[in-house]
Amino acid sequence: MSSEQKEVVFGGCSTEPLSNYLKSLGVFRLVVEQADCAAKGYWKNGLFVLKTSLGQEQLEAFFLEKYSPTPIISPWNNAAGFLKRNKTTGILDKILESEDPRLDVFSRTLESAREVVAAARNDGLALDKIGSKAGEDAKKELIVRLRNTLPDRAIRWVDAALVIRESDWKGFSLLGGGGNDGRAEFSVTFIEQIEKTILSQKNEDNRKNLSNALFGTESNGFKDSLFGQFNPSAAGNFNASNDYTSKSHTNPWDYVLTLEGALVFAGAAVRRYKDTQVDPVAAFPFSVRHLGSGYGTAAKGEKPGSEMWFPTWRTPASLAEVEFLFSEGRADFGSRRAENALEFAQSTVSLGIDRGLTEFHRYAFIERNGQARFAVKLDAFEVHERQDATLLQKPIGWIGKGRKGKNSEGKEKSLREIEESLFRLCHLGFDHKETVQETIISFGRFLQEAAKREDCRELVQPLLDAEWLGKANDESNEFRLAASLASLLHADGIRLERTHGNQWKKDFNGWLRRPVDPVRLLNGMMADRVLRLSQERHGPFREETKCFARLEDVNAFLEGRLDEQKIVALTFGLLFLKWNDVERENMARKERFFPGAGYGLAKLCYSGVPLGGNDIPLVPAIHKKMASGNGKQALGLVVRRLRASGYRIPDYRGLEVPKKTCERIAAALLFPLRREDVAFIKRRILDVGGMDDEF
Repeated sequence: MSSEQKEVVFGGCSTEPLSNYLKSLGVFRLVVEQADCAAKGYWKNGLFVLKTSLGQEQLEAFFLEKYSPTPIISPWNNAAGFLKRNKTTGILDKILESEDPRLDVFSRTLESAREVVAAARNDGLALDKIGSKAGEDAKKELIVRLRNTLPDRAIRWVDAALVIRESDWKGFSLLGGGGNDGRAEFSVTFIEQIEKTILSQKNEDNRKNLSNALFGTESNGFKDSLFGQFNPSAAGNFNASNDYTSKSHTNPWDYVLTLEGALVFAGAAVRRYKDTQVDPVAAFPFSVRHLGSGYGTAAKGEKPGSEMWFPTWRTPASLAEVEFLFSEGRADFGSRRAENALEFAQSTVSLGIDRGLTEFHRYAFIERNGQARFAVKLDAFEVHERQDATLLQKPIGWIGKGRKGKNSEGKEKSLREIEESLFRLCHLGFDHKETVQETIISFGRFLQEAAKREDCRELVQPLLDAEWLGKANDESNEFRLAASLASLLHADGIRLERTHGNQWKKDFNGWLRRPVDPVRLLNGMMADRVLRLSQERHGPFREETKCFARLEDVNAFLEGRLDEQKIVALTFGLLFLKWNDVERENMARKERFFPGAGYGLAKLCYSGVPLGGNDIPLVPAIHKKMASGNGKQALGLVVRRLRASGYRIPDYRGLEVPKKTCERIAAALLFPLRREDVAFIKRRILDVGGMDDEF
């Protein structure tokens, strides 16, 4: 046999469905342990590849003639053929009677298991009650005895299927509730497939089935058999074929190699499940709690359980290295282990995952048909190392805290929307500014919900780092207007810190009672702002902000060319920003666009910027008149106010502003401008005039 390593691509071993992924691990483990100990495996273009001294024909010959199956038995389950005699018991008898050396370890394991069961009965364990609550103690005791007695190769199945603690035991979600999925018992199906692949006479169908399982070649020798949760498409049922219904057709070798692959996880949970207080789900490799976010295949009535994230890697690795990877089976979220799917998603795009991995394939174990569960592929996450992924930690941690306790339907819906946005952001990264903005908008909707619901209100706090502002800035008119407005509201005291809770609650409740039309809403916000300032002191209008609108932004707003709903939604979301950490914008604009004399005149009274002369006292009636559509009276008040403050105003007679334009001008007064832009307006209005400009 040549020792030169070849690259063998397994066309039947892919990342989807889950059975194919596990089959890949099974092929890898069995080849290394029983045929070529130097073999290494990796993934390429979604298929599993072995670097091995064996060629394709030699690999097929190994599985057909030399493969010794792992003794996968579950004597603690009623259907397994040990507690009561059934069809499976007959197959077990055939294995015991077989003279095939490949089944020697299996035979010794069966003898040992039957002796343990018999001894348990003699000791008075209530084995006949297993399957009911009254038999739980007997089941646990039987499992402990089996693990202390069975050969090492058989114990791998016990350790893969469940974990035993002092007070209880927990089944691994990958293998159901302790080796069974509803009425389907994995070890029973495995034994049935062993009968078809090893006990039965060698035939051409068996060879074709193996070639199909390994390399994806054509075969028609599949048998009617339940595949279980690993391959939902092979389960049969309505609309699963060209006919109205179909039976479950299973390639026996697919099932055998799938179960053999699941054993790569054996012992990982045992080593990690030392703390009896740890979340049982998190004890198993790459397992996290399912949140139901980040995918669109949910079906009505489904009952999601846990999730597993299965890794792929591009560099050839030894079996020992892969088993170590699964024994660690963790992804870090900050300084602790990722506990749910969203935290795991964030860790895949940070430095918290093992290096050398390329992707994680996300599967959820979802109950859809009675008690039967299916491993549903939800997504695939590429592994990245990006420093900006740390910006996701605080909002994702905030989601986890928000889900504690009893939640209202409105709160749950708002949190789910934020989760979905954060999942997309984990996928696409902060370079995808549209997704960053969608995430910010989802926080804004939560804020609107918090104005109505007490259970949301306690979660309202600044939690987005200042860097989010730059990451979301797509240089659009809408974003600049929203950022300037959010910064202004924060400076006004409408902040999300708890000490200012009454202020934002009062304002948001008032704004939400107004019509949803954005122009009217902005006018309502402006009216509230003018009222607050006028009550505080008699003096000029003021604007304290770190972000500013540009004159071209204002002009686009006045002309109705913008997505005004987006402006409002972004404004609310940006209130979650840590504005105290944001630096003031200093970038000046050389080119400026004059938005028209109607806006320019009114803005001079609401700019908050000294005009080089006397201060202009605040006149609330100017905004009120303009917002009501009475531009002539509003501008009359403007001119009188400016003249009373010592400014020369050109003749404005004949200046007519349409009612709709008046409403937009009044709303646009809310957006803060730079000192340079206000000075530009002053020059156009006070020094030169500007009555010929369009509105």
